[in-house]
Amino acid sequence: MIEIGEAKWIKDQMCDLLKGLKITQVKMMNRPHKFCFLNHIPTDFEMVLPNKTIQNVKQNGNMIRMMLDYGRELVFFEDILFEYKAVENVTDKNQMVLYFNNEMVLEVKVKLYGFIQVGKTEELMDKDIYYKRALSVIDPLDEAFTYDYFIQETKLNEPKHSIKQALATEQKIPGLGNGTLQDILFHARIRPDRKVETLKDFEKEALYESTRTTIQTIYNQKGRNNNHDLLGHPGEYDVIMRAQRGFVRYANPI
Repeated sequence: MIEIGEAKWIKDQMCDLLKGLKITQVKMMNRPHKFCFLNHIPTDFEMVLPNKTIQNVKQNGNMIRMMLDYGRELVFFEDILFEYKAVENVTDKNQMVLYFNNEMVLEVKVKLYGFIQVGKTEELMDKDIYYKRALSVIDPLDEAFTYDYFIQETKLNEPKHSIKQALATEQKIPGLGNGTLQDILFHARIRPDRKVETLKDFEKEALYESTRTTIQTIYNQKGRNNNHDLLGHPGEYDVIMRAQRGFVRYANPI
């Protein structure tokens, strides 16, 4: 699952590898997937995207946004695998293939579920609440993501939910998924089932600091080691909380 740390690293890779390339052909849904959610019919992607150049790549939350000609963008998020490879290595087990003018392709595979959207920014803002939310909040690694902003967005001063619910639901911090959150809570030494009203001020500060440092570390280490980048390399961040034989265990506790 692409979460915010992976999205940042994949965005950097796409900027290095794909920026400036022209899309020459698009093939959609070589393998149909009922949980691959498109905002237009497949043939629309195949008609609109060819001859467009990737001008830039941006990241908001766990969304990866390819900025194309004429104000259009191609957006990916959730459980998606990207593979940048030579054209002769394309498989038929994908939901999208972007062919480029350098004899390379980007093969896109949806694992559990994923979203692929194309459109102009204003169209996507108007029709997708998750996209709008992701673009409207402050990134956790931005200087403007202050402690006060963190408390305001997560509503940690409102005693209604568990800590996990406060941080991981309703897109309070877009791109903060369960995997990253588990490690944030581990570093902060706070159980996910604690009630918000039981938190002391120093624990809220620990959550804030852990949110920023954990995401920064995942990004610096090119994603978590249960995810892969565009070239098939696993991330270098060793996931602390992970399932093994049906149980969640600690790995390399600090």
